Amino acid sequence: MPQLARAATLALTLAATFFSGPRRSMAEDLGVRVIDGFTVTQFAGDDLAHDIHSMTIDAKGRVVVSGVGYVRILEDKDGDGKADFAKEFASGPSTGAQGMVFYGNDLLCVGDGGLIRYRDRDGNDRADGAPDMFLRAKTGGEHDLHAIRRGADGSWYIIAGNMAEITEQYVSLPTSPVTKPRAGTLLRLTPDLRGAEVIAHGLRNAYDFDFNTAGDLFTFDSDGEPEMSLPWYNPTRVYHLTLGADCGWHTKTWKHPEGFLDMPPVVASFGRSSPTGVVCYRHRQFPAPYQGALFTLDWTYGRMWALPLQEDGATWSTKPVEFMTAVGEHGFAPTDLEVGPDGALYVVVGGRGTRGGIYRIVASGQAAPPLPPVASLDANQRIYDVLTAPQPLSSWSRARWEPMAAEIPDTSLLSIVIDERWPVDARVRAVEILTERGTAIPPQFLARLSESTPWQVRARAAWSLGRTAKGRPDATYLNRCLAMTPPQPQVQRAALEAILAAENEHFDSLVPAISNGLASTDCTVRQAASAILTRVPGETYGKIADATVRRGWQATVPLAEGLARRKDKFSPYAAEIGTRILTSDFSPAMRKEAARLLQIALGDLVPEEEGFPEVFQGYASRIDLSENAKEVGALQIMLGQAFPTGIEAVDEELGRVIAMLQPNDPELLGKVLAKITKDSSPIADIHYLIVAARIPSPRNDTHRQQIAQGVLALESKIEQRKLVQDSGWDDRMIELFDTLVELDPPLGTAVVEHPLFGKPGHVQFVGDVPTEVFERAVNAYVKQVEANPEFPLNGDIIFLFAATGLPKPMEIVRSKFDDLSLRPAIIASLSEHPSEADRELFVSAMESAPVDMLTECAKAIALLSPGNAERQRENVMLLRVLRRLGNDGPDREVRDQVAELLRISTGQDFGYKNGLDGQPQTDVIGRWTAYIQEKYSEEYARQSGAPTEDVNHLNTLLAQVPWESGDAARGQKLFTTRACIQCHGTRTALGPDLRGAATRFSKQDLFTAIAFPSRDVSPRYQQTMVVTTEGKTFTGMVVYEAIDAVVLRNAANMTSRVEKKEIEQRRDLSTSIMPNGLLQGLQPTDLADLYAYLRSQSAPEVHAEVPAGETK
Repeated sequence: MPQLARAATLALTLAATFFSGPRRSMAEDLGVRVIDGFTVTQFAGDDLAHDIHSMTIDAKGRVVVSGVGYVRILEDKDGDGKADFAKEFASGPSTGAQGMVFYGNDLLCVGDGGLIRYRDRDGNDRADGAPDMFLRAKTGGEHDLHAIRRGADGSWYIIAGNMAEITEQYVSLPTSPVTKPRAGTLLRLTPDLRGAEVIAHGLRNAYDFDFNTAGDLFTFDSDGEPEMSLPWYNPTRVYHLTLGADCGWHTKTWKHPEGFLDMPPVVASFGRSSPTGVVCYRHRQFPAPYQGALFTLDWTYGRMWALPLQEDGATWSTKPVEFMTAVGEHGFAPTDLEVGPDGALYVVVGGRGTRGGIYRIVASGQAAPPLPPVASLDANQRIYDVLTAPQPLSSWSRARWEPMAAEIPDTSLLSIVIDERWPVDARVRAVEILTERGTAIPPQFLARLSESTPWQVRARAAWSLGRTAKGRPDATYLNRCLAMTPPQPQVQRAALEAILAAENEHFDSLVPAISNGLASTDCTVRQAASAILTRVPGETYGKIADATVRRGWQATVPLAEGLARRKDKFSPYAAEIGTRILTSDFSPAMRKEAARLLQIALGDLVPEEEGFPEVFQGYASRIDLSENAKEVGALQIMLGQAFPTGIEAVDEELGRVIAMLQPNDPELLGKVLAKITKDSSPIADIHYLIVAARIPSPRNDTHRQQIAQGVLALESKIEQRKLVQDSGWDDRMIELFDTLVELDPPLGTAVVEHPLFGKPGHVQFVGDVPTEVFERAVNAYVKQVEANPEFPLNGDIIFLFAATGLPKPMEIVRSKFDDLSLRPAIIASLSEHPSEADRELFVSAMESAPVDMLTECAKAIALLSPGNAERQRENVMLLRVLRRLGNDGPDREVRDQVAELLRISTGQDFGYKNGLDGQPQTDVIGRWTAYIQEKYSEEYARQSGAPTEDVNHLNTLLAQVPWESGDAARGQKLFTTRACIQCHGTRTALGPDLRGAATRFSKQDLFTAIAFPSRDVSPRYQQTMVVTTEGKTFTGMVVYEAIDAVVLRNAANMTSRVEKKEIEQRRDLSTSIMPNGLLQGLQPTDLADLYAYLRSQSAPEVHAEVPAGETK
């Protein structure tokens, strides 16, 4: 007993040490900070592996990393915790592997068009040749196929992003829990890689996943950052992926919120971030509080989170710990992590061309118990070694325990499963090894697993039945799992997931288990039971319903949900159950479930109609409800009486039901608009404005003024709450406002005439209004600018002013030319009707303009009076533009125009040929350079200045920067005047949010990316060029693509819609929309200020504790 007491005291001391507060130890020289009690060192640097995409630990226990065009083994020969050298295992994949796992000497990895295998038959640490292809799928992109792991059942699990296009064609096994996958998926392949199932879907872009000690799956899914501060935005989330889980991602404008009854459990939420690696720590070197914890990575903000898991009903909960974060100036962009044989946690950095490196983290002053040599173990010791192996699913651990396990007969493992003297984890591992062998646990052994047996063993035995019984699970055991008292939710969920794989003729014997699951007080258990209802025969469903309807109203919700999902049409029964609960005195949680049930009864959300407005996708039925007019009418009347309930969470989802039903009810419209008050959240306001836009009833003046007030107050509310807006905001608000105006044409006038009108964002509401109202809107903005020189003009207001052509607005447009954030819009506006007075502006704008602005400048100058030899500044500028342009696509087209301008003004052409794609014409441009340099020597020298685009010059400049003296306030001004804010940091921004950029990138990487923006361009920010049949060229980022059109937006925030039937040529460009030359003319002190400002844009605060939810 004293020993047990001391052990308990030690455990409490450790827990207090590691969870008591924010004490930190510093590793400043490495650019990271790890929590107290741990030590981090550098295992390898960029010299051994640059830009690492993924890592694994091979069967020999060595760190293996991959980036573009390489897979390398890093050797630590002297065991000092640092890699001595790297060995090239393969000169591929060309895309870099985004997931890797070793199978003996062979490497299975994701890259070059699918799941591939590099063989190493002779074990010389070098791939024998080209890889074999096992599964073709999209790879290489940031939302394609990602991580691969081998599960405890011997199957291969692969996670895919929402652009990998994993469809029902990949489902080859009838037992697949998901038959029609959508968006991001988790696949399960048979051990021989010949059959495939989808076991979870509806993810956006989860990069990695892992199993915890109980065998449950977890992943870290990304958010939809362009939609921040809009009602459907959801943060990055760690999911417990239950079997058949639908994580709710449909489109960028609709993802299920966390509270939906059909959502899988959310273990933790982290706001905005970029999820990458996930691993479960199952070793012994870390202290007990972290054994069994999940570790997740955030690439954007350079963070590692530890998630110690606690059993919570049928799922898990956690209090996240910020385990390691970026500090200093080196940059920390983590992409993957794994646990090594020594118990250390290895973390790699890289991505998008950044610095590579590997960190090694260990608990300070502790060492994992060494694994004894296998030859020294007797038979009993070998069994124990097998069943207690650390990281048992890893390649290096399998290489040790699998040969020993082959010597253990099934009978010995079965005896251990029921032997209470063995540790729980060892008994669980015995079940897993039997399962991987395909050995089903016989009924006489299952009968020995009683209520007193630890739940982990009983749950894993139920799981095993689902994997080994071949569709014929032991009904006696599974029914008993659901009938035990007190109920154990983890066991119940595992049993129901096993039933999901049953064949049709066996479901009748499992009716008691399914009915008990539907009546559970645990929502995750009820969800698992409801999922079975879509698979059972109709007669069996009737038997389940007869057994369940008397179990209480809570049981009827999943019962009705299961029925509704059996057929792709309106469900009267589900609608009736939802109505009766909503109109009775049930708990808020029950009524919220009833509101969601009504949505499912109406066919659920997201219409299949191509081109349906994105803002309404989470507010409209997927099916045509016109055939159910009577039932719909009854629901409309009920909602007119029941809404609002006074329970905000219920009203929010009832609002969505109202939008689906589209009632012609002015009184209900008034109730919806009454939800918008001076104190209400702007996100909630948008939600109810969308609902209002789905109510087609006539508007009176009160409605009109309420809508105008609600729309115009959004910007102030957003500012007051310091909410972040991203690129999706304006497009969605325009869709919403246009619909509101269609329903009530006088609304546009009411908005412009409202006292609140005049904020910069209000310009998007000035659309199809009468001429006199349009002029009032312009005058309102002119007065704002005149009264406040610091008024934050934007590109849309510039376009508004230019559209009038009136002297005063045009004077303001021209006066703002030196504001680089507005210059693209100014040039685009002035080039519509170029004036000789603006010639110098067009010439000046060419200094560092992107290609689309250069095009506008060249076209405008061509429409003015012909140039001549006296225009020294103009001719030198034209030459400089000619020299820096490329020889393909849009660059070549602008180059031709510039060459023509030079020919006219100088009278020289030097044999330049138009229309020659791919031909640099170096000699011609060289002769032109010599001519201009000689003729205008002083002007040429003045304009040329220092070659800031040169890498060596950049490095020299960075070496001179006094980094410690940087001032964030001055840097913010530079950020604005250099037009950085045009693409970063506003809701119209086309570039990424730069919060956290200075923590994940080193100074060298950060300023190289600014100086050479097209060097490593994320696919999300690449430009697309479209040439029409009329010869018009549009360049920009694709912001929307429909079946009949593509919408592009350029750096000036100009949007162009091009009909696909009019597209003659289209291709993606490797160039960034970000212009070159942004550092030109800056001094070292300026760079220090800019860096200080970027450093100040840190990660948003994340609350460690997960909010208490409803009963699980």
